[in-house]
Amino acid sequence: MDESISTDDQESIDALVEWLSHSHEYGQPPDSVRVIDKRFLAWPPEWKPKCFRLLRFSFRDDCGYEDIGIGVVGSATFSFSHPSDLSRPPEDLYALYCFWEMEQRRLVRIEEDPPPFRGRQFLAGWRGPSIREVALRFVAHLAPGVGFEAREVSVASATSNGASGWAVLDSASYWYPRECMPDESDAYEVLRVHVGRSLLALQTGPTRPAAGIREPDFNQMSKAVRDFQALLQRAGDSGLSGEQRRTLVDPACGKLSGRLEDYARALWALGRSSELTATLDVLSRWMGSDLTGLHRLGKAAWICRIYGRSATYLAKCFVGEYRSASDCASMLAESLFHGGQSEVAQDTLLKAMTEVKALSSRASGRSRDGYEANYQGHRRTFLKLFPALGERRLAELDLPSTILRIED
Repeated sequence: MDESISTDDQESIDALVEWLSHSHEYGQPPDSVRVIDKRFLAWPPEWKPKCFRLLRFSFRDDCGYEDIGIGVVGSATFSFSHPSDLSRPPEDLYALYCFWEMEQRRLVRIEEDPPPFRGRQFLAGWRGPSIREVALRFVAHLAPGVGFEAREVSVASATSNGASGWAVLDSASYWYPRECMPDESDAYEVLRVHVGRSLLALQTGPTRPAAGIREPDFNQMSKAVRDFQALLQRAGDSGLSGEQRRTLVDPACGKLSGRLEDYARALWALGRSSELTATLDVLSRWMGSDLTGLHRLGKAAWICRIYGRSATYLAKCFVGEYRSASDCASMLAESLFHGGQSEVAQDTLLKAMTEVKALSSRASGRSRDGYEANYQGHRRTFLKLFPALGERRLAELDLPSTILRIED
């Protein structure tokens, strides 16, 4: 035991290591783990103060890459590993953890896509800023005795003053602009953060502490580039078996393909984006005939602003209606635009938005939020590339500011 670590901290570390080592989790202990936050919280439904800790853990593979996550210890052990979670303020993580535990204990029930009358009730009770294009997404029903002032908490996607976000209604009205939440947030995540923070008496609403911005670590980026290039050289070793090479270059789950995006971002941040061209030449031999591989190659080229290459790769994987329901269309359109093909870029985005709108109309549940996120991404790209056409052109084609609405 490290003598600089308190006994209580060590017990939390041991609990998280045991949990991560379970076969249903990572199946092995992490390479490193340390406490990054500690506080006492009155925890529902008993409301007895408990000491909670957030712990940063990481797993390193034989190439030196890190898989980083955040563990929570204090009640039932839990961990977060999504990239958007790693930059959240501690209060959000405690809130999400609290809501997750309430779900496990069946103290909260979620109603998805509530019927239209629920939407009308929501609008009648709303006392916040003016909202438009409202779509009620979820209602959380809290069990008696939980201690929440309202037994129901509703969240709707909406716009306010032209900006998209989420409206939350419990005993009061709260407006969460999209910009105050991580990029990949959806209505369900906003609901969980709001309820969890409210229960734990942590600050709620858009003025809650924003996620800290992490300073770029250029030494780590340089190491990531070196490690990737070493792995690429290893993949070309003629002595490798077919299976060994597949573990490196498989378009869906290979080590190289999975880390290509981070490699491209590191090159761009270091001002070395021209080095990506040679990498793409090599990887194209293994990944260039697969839709997932083409998407990965195209995204890497797009990140490094090598627009000719990105347009070539992305055009090949932009097939079928479901390719519009991803970031492919936006990256392809931007690549075409910078390559002087503005009309083709415009058509690509309009087609993608039209297809995603049609897909969303046939979908239900949380999948609709995924379509909305893709639609908003294409819409932002269109308005950025074609500001002169802007909202007027979209309105002419019946492409609204959101594809989530309350039906009359």
